[in-house]
Amino acid sequence: MTSQIRTRIVELQSEIEIKKSAIARVEQDDVCVSYQREKREITAIETRITANEQALSANQNQYLERFYTQINFHFKQFGSDNFTLEKGTDKRGHQPVYFLKVKFKNVEVSDSNITKVFSESDKRALALLLFWAKMDFLTTEQKQKAIIVLDDPVTSFDDNRILKSITRIKEALRAVGQSSF
Repeated sequence: MTSQIRTRIVELQSEIEIKKSAIARVEQDDVCVSYQREKREITAIETRITANEQALSANQNQYLERFYTQINFHFKQFGSDNFTLEKGTDKRGHQPVYFLKVKFKNVEVSDSNITKVFSESDKRALALLLFWAKMDFLTTEQKQKAIIVLDDPVTSFDDNRILKSITRIKEALRAVGQSSF
């Protein structure tokens, strides 16, 4: 009889635990529903973040390709026909790092040799054309609000580069809200 009572007590304790679990599920149903809803929202947000990151990366790459195309265009316009400027990418870190890759007569120039290949005029032209390339991407409204200040941008330029610079400055002045040279 004692063993039957002990068996019955164990059965009842088991039933009590089952009932407690059932009661807890009912009591926590709102919390579980809220958790599941928030988990779905988090998943949806993570999906949107991934899609936005991919779109941002694609837009950034497109912008950079256009920007480097403009840099190269202006550099050739300033008389540096033997040079090609391209976007270089270093993907060793967490985020890619973009840099200017220089080729002379289609041979890539290492960073350590750029100062040997670029004349002082080329360096100044490169600095100026980076400015012009950035100007190319401004909207008409942004250009109308812009004020251009150039401090002797043609130092060390030959006559051809000086003429091209003056022509480009005059073109820019017509596009911006400024009226004097």
